[in-house]
Amino acid sequence: MLFSCDQVNTCEILDCVKMVTICFLCLQNAGEESVANLDKIRYANGRTPTADLRLNMQKVGNGCRKGI
Repeated sequence: MLFSCDQVNTCEILDCVKMVTICFLCLQNAGEESVANLDKIRYANGRTPTADLRLNMQKVGNGCRKGI
């Protein structure tokens, strides 16, 4: 619904600003959690060395290309 400038209530504007601020804060927190999850995976110490994992991924990728 569109309002002219004289019809808009100041409280409605403040409510909208408040809602946008809350949404922004929620998105910012979600972004921080995502980065934390990626860092957790990135710096994890597993049993498989990185070089072996990459080699296995290359073999799988090459096997998929042969089937195309």
